[in-house]
Parts: sequence; structure tokens; C-alpha cells
Amino acid sequence: MIYSFKDCNFIDFKEFEGCSLCKGKGYIYEDIQGVPYAKKCKCLTIWQELKRTVRELHNSNAPKEFWNYHITKDYRPNPKITLKDIYTYLDKKELVFKEGMNLWFYGDSQTQKTSVAIFILKYFIYSRYTAYYISYENLVRHLEKIRFNKDGDSTLLSTCDLLVIDNVPANIPENSSSNLLAGFLINRIEHNKPNIYINMGSLSTFLCPTFLLIIFKKRIKEIHFEFSVNYNSKKISEFYNE
Repeated sequence: MIYSFKDCNFIDFKEFEGCSLCKGKGYIYEDIQGVPYAKKCKCLTIWQELKRTVRELHNSNAPKEFWNYHITKDYRPNPKITLKDIYTYLDKKELVFKEGMNLWFYGDSQTQKTSVAIFILKYFIYSRYTAYYISYENLVRHLEKIRFNKDGDSTLLSTCDLLVIDNVPANIPENSSSNLLAGFLINRIEHNKPNIYINMGSLSTFLCPTFLLIIFKKRIKEIHFEFSVNYNSKKISEFYNE
């Protein structure tokens, strides 16, 4: 069996099964001018990359229930509007990390904002970038622990190539926590480390201190997740094959 990124079951990832070419050995053995030669089969290379991705997914803190989500085979509420921006972001990953391009996902609940964000995280991990998922509440709690010299280290959060921050509240008051958050985000932005923020509302309705809003708007693209008026549960592949 040859695994693929699209079809891989990341949650219940199986040990290497091989394929018909190598008959499960992982290598294709040939005799070249009387000299035995072993060539690694493509299926083993793919399997090793997928296994590494599963290991890094564990390290990324991404909720396991989202691991198998794939935007080309799972349902989307409004694919023609949203997914062009998502595909552009994925296709230009070198530019994303060179310039630190951020995304602001907003929309009602059940519009798969978190699912798509974690798919991007998984895709970048597969492409050999580092990524981490954390809720806004846990991020602030973590920063406060470090501030008061308690157990905690922000190195991973500060240095990972991509950070997904889920459940950003609609209203962030000005206090010590917002100041800590501002310093943390400035550090990531200055080092061109992209973030994906997940919120219910757009930046135009977002209430927070002006200095924090300016930071959130740095190199940002907003993507609105919404159910189409004539949504009929088509798959993405059906929309893009029309």
C-alpha cells in the first residue's frame, strides 16, 4: 500500500506495509551487470515522511480530532470564496515564511476555521517547517507564568515557523496580559514568523487596545468563513472540477 498525504490516516497511522513494486520490503533489488543493487522504493520514502509528520503533529499540540481533515476531500461551507486564498497561502509557502504573512480567520462557529488552520499547520509540518497550535487563553496563561518566573519557556512558541492561535476573544482589554501578548507578537513579527489567528469577528469589529490592533494588522490577510446561501454539501473537488 502506497500512502499519500491526502489519503493518510494520521490518527491511526499504520506501520509500513509496502506496495506491489517492492512487495513490502521497502527496497527494489536489481542486478546491474552482475552487481546486486538495492534501490529505495518510493512507497518507503513517502511512508517515512508521513511518519515524521505524525511525530511532529504530536509535538505541535494540534487537537487529534482534526488530524485527518483535508481540504480537497472534506466538506467546506463556502469553498469558492475561501479556498482560493488558502491555496495561494499554501502554494507560496516560501514567501509566507520569508515575509511572515499572517492570516485572520473569522466567521460563525461550525464553519471549519480551526479545521482549515490545522490543515495548514499539518501541510507545513509535512513540508519540513515547525508549527504549534495553542488557544489564546493558554497562550496568555503561559506568558504570565514566564513573567512571574514560574515554570514555563516561550522558546518554542517564539521560534516555531508557524503559530496557530485559536479562540481569540472579540474583546481584549488593556492590561498586563495584553502588554505581554503585544511583546510576544512583536518578537514573532520582527523575525518574520507567521501566525494564524482564529476569531468570530473581523478585525473591523475587534475590540482591543490600539497598539495591539496595529500589531494584529501587520502583514495580515482576513479570510471570512461563512455558509453559502445555496450551500448543498458539495465537496471541494466537485466545485473545482466544474
